[in-house]
Amino acid sequence: MGLLKVRSPRDILRFIKLYKLTRSWALSKFIFSNGHMKTVLKFSEKGEINSSNGVWIAKFKSQAVLINLLRGDDFFILEELEKFEESGWRIAFEENGNILITSPLRIFHIKSYGIVRAMGESFIDYKDINVQDKFVLDIGAFLGDTALYFLGRGAKGVLALEPYEEFYKIATNNLYQNILNEEVKIFNVGIGNQVNQYDSNKNNSYNGRLLSFMDLKDQVEICNPENLPIFLKMDCEGCEYDVFRNPESILEWRSLGINEFIMEYHKGNIFDLIENFRNAGYMVKKLLVKSDDIGIIYGVLDPKAKNFLEK
Repeated sequence: MGLLKVRSPRDILRFIKLYKLTRSWALSKFIFSNGHMKTVLKFSEKGEINSSNGVWIAKFKSQAVLINLLRGDDFFILEELEKFEESGWRIAFEENGNILITSPLRIFHIKSYGIVRAMGESFIDYKDINVQDKFVLDIGAFLGDTALYFLGRGAKGVLALEPYEEFYKIATNNLYQNILNEEVKIFNVGIGNQVNQYDSNKNNSYNGRLLSFMDLKDQVEICNPENLPIFLKMDCEGCEYDVFRNPESILEWRSLGINEFIMEYHKGNIFDLIENFRNAGYMVKKLLVKSDDIGIIYGVLDPKAKNFLEK
């Protein structure tokens, strides 16, 4: 037991409970040693973990993942399964170890378990928005999770930007293995003048390529030839204060045809940012506060959305 780095008698009791659940010393030791014991035990209160021919499966209602393939932070996927279930989406596993994600409108084949965890956040941040038959400009595409989420919600096309090379490569694999070349265009570029000092991803591979507004405008015209209404989603770890520094800069973006936006804001003067959007003609509402420094705001030009904004 010393090899498990047990810190308290409670840890011993938890490990015994974990072993009774999995009936596997190797799997229990892996879960315990990687700090996921609480996550797995918490999941077991609502879901179940069982094995078949040496394959360990975690199940929550109609959701299922191959637990013996989970690595590192992937174990937190267990906490996301309920969100998929509540939203009418379904996760299942394929014999080759890939994940099958099914929305009411689409089916996606995914190799990266990390995308499931990332997509789980979308069911919180973007659950109240409507992208049906719209074109989405996805700033901060991460692993391609939001692009898939918006397509699964009925978006007709996505232009995605992701400046970090390692995330971009994973996103490209996730998107293009689903033959989404015509519906999603993704570029390894960022927006703004620099990597923000409180960007949580700044230690990852970043090649410094920034897309100018005019280049972005050209890409939007190419990728949205039907001139569909544009919905902007932005999660750029703080670049929002540079990009939307005044009402004039917001009016430039509005000229792209952006009728709605949803944005994760970060440490900075969010009140001035909201005022800039209002001065540029958008009605703005704070949808979600995640912490003292992070939250979600939503803006729209259409006065018909007034009832939603007043909820």
